[in-house]
Amino acid sequence: MKNLFDQWNVSLAAMDKGPLKADVCVIPVYAQKKVSPWVQAIDKAHDGIISSWLESSYVGEDREKSMFFVNKGDLAFKDFLVISLGDAKKAGQNEIRNAFGKASKLISQRGYKSVAVVHGDEKIPFEYAMDGFLLGSYRFSKYKEDVKQSQSLQTFIFATSHKNKKTYEKHLSHTCATTRAIFLARDLVNEPGNVVYPESFASIAKNETAKRKITYKVLSAAELKKQNFNLHLAVGQASDKQPCLVHLHYKPTKKAKKKVALVGKGITFDTGGLSLKPPTYMVSMKTDMAGAAGVLAAMTAIADLALPVEVHGIMALAENAVNGNATRPDDVVRARNGKTVEIENTDAEGRLVLADALHYAENLGVDYIVDAATLTGACVIALGDEIFAIYSKDAKLASLIENAASDVGDKGWRMPLEESYKSQLKSDVADMKNVGGREGGSITAALFLSNFVEKTAWAHLDVAGPARASREFDTIPKGGSGVPTRTFIRFVETL
Repeated sequence: MKNLFDQWNVSLAAMDKGPLKADVCVIPVYAQKKVSPWVQAIDKAHDGIISSWLESSYVGEDREKSMFFVNKGDLAFKDFLVISLGDAKKAGQNEIRNAFGKASKLISQRGYKSVAVVHGDEKIPFEYAMDGFLLGSYRFSKYKEDVKQSQSLQTFIFATSHKNKKTYEKHLSHTCATTRAIFLARDLVNEPGNVVYPESFASIAKNETAKRKITYKVLSAAELKKQNFNLHLAVGQASDKQPCLVHLHYKPTKKAKKKVALVGKGITFDTGGLSLKPPTYMVSMKTDMAGAAGVLAAMTAIADLALPVEVHGIMALAENAVNGNATRPDDVVRARNGKTVEIENTDAEGRLVLADALHYAENLGVDYIVDAATLTGACVIALGDEIFAIYSKDAKLASLIENAASDVGDKGWRMPLEESYKSQLKSDVADMKNVGGREGGSITAALFLSNFVEKTAWAHLDVAGPARASREFDTIPKGGSGVPTRTFIRFVETL
């Protein structure tokens, strides 16, 4: 799978050590109207166009203000784009990311191929500028014949002062690793189910790990049967696309600070099974593997950044289809841990593949297990489409994840694992049912999963809302968002 990021030329330059050359130059400014000497020189060469704009058009904290103007001075740019960052005291990381993400979209619309983003004010946290600008430049257009790839941005120069260059080299390296990972996750989610299915996903994972210090193992359907992944197999048994489990393992060169397992739900397409979804609900069910996409993507960045934590990445892959061999409502299946499950609803399949995968992960002897899944519509009703739910009995682990999400601009919210709701999962014929009542559906789904992790600190992320953007944001396109990739990476970094 070709990653858009690999087609780009991204570099850092010292703007006070020689001329910069690009089609367009991006100049960020704060509302306080004070600009750096470098920006003052550009302003002077253009008859005070920037200062005049600041005086006449710049409205307080308004971050929607931007201005294009054509170069007529002795500088190596065709055009300039001045963007507002609002009040310096109130412009946080998300505001800065979003401003630069919006700028990248404005530039892409004009067909430029190269851009120089200047650090015109040293008070601006430039790492967020890099992050936002690159994330905002993502597109998924491989199937659109009328979109010419060659017309898009290809060269990105981030220019700062010479004295800051070494500091920002580290920031840029980190940004490139995480951006590439997010693009991988977005691509996987955006690809249709006839392209990304269990076997092809496993092949993509193999290709990604071949370039890195990550060991790769895949458990085929036959191996899953040998190891009693019966819930997993029950989900995928109606599809011609055989289920499998991918297990990646990253081990740092030095002794690991912690050991972590990241587990992802990978339903590459979800029809609902015999509990068939209505057609309108089936649209976009290619997104149902976003948890697994986030795990694979995060593993690539964790290895690229050489983080000092041992990490297992486990992706439970299946297609929930319909044929004469499909699992039926009322079927009883014995899970990998020996507990029996009455499958009351075949459209509650993600928790089934996760259940066996979580039991597998716990046997790896890790300190933390964190799973991510587009698990319930109930979570979207509760938290909307921008916030994912965090479930954990371990307050420290929940806090680590919530803080990690906040650090990178994701939005996570801790939800209650209310034990009394477990009564909804009681079955007359088995140890438990796979669904509870209509109320508290996201909570009962998490409680179901809790039956398959006994001793290890565990957290469940229900990313059903933000995994796919129903509309375009400044740094997130419509479609696959990349959530929870950045949260996973940051979480591992903080251990």
